[in-house]
Amino acid sequence: MGADSDHDDIVQQVFVQLLDSIHALRNPDALGPWINRVLINTVSKEIRYRTRRRWLSFVPELPDRPSDSSQEKEILLGQVRQVLRAMNTTDSMVFIMRFVEDSKMEEIATSFNWSPAKTRRKVARAKEVFVKKAMRNPMLAFVAEEFKQ
Repeated sequence: MGADSDHDDIVQQVFVQLLDSIHALRNPDALGPWINRVLINTVSKEIRYRTRRRWLSFVPELPDRPSDSSQEKEILLGQVRQVLRAMNTTDSMVFIMRFVEDSKMEEIATSFNWSPAKTRRKVARAKEVFVKKAMRNPMLAFVAEEFKQ
């Protein structure tokens, strides 16, 4: 989702959703994957909402919060965010889980309720889409090249 001032609101939405649907949790061992699923659904809804809002152009896109890091790093991160926004929601979430958060394939499969084979295909697709889109951006070409290997 990038850096923005609405993170606290999104976290609160996740907690409200968790509390509203806690009765649906049947197996205490599935708590972690269940929380991931609620998080994925809540963030997906927010991304879809923001996408529709940008399409309608009634409300401008929220600016990214400035950071203490170098200006070059901020520019590069902004370019990566643009690539992730250009991807479909599932691809970008899978890419972030696998390659940013370093989630294991089993965690991704459980979070999305996918088979191991489908998870491998989805991760490969997300990586392929990211590389293809990043290669179009001269600033990200070196990042895309590293992912190709």
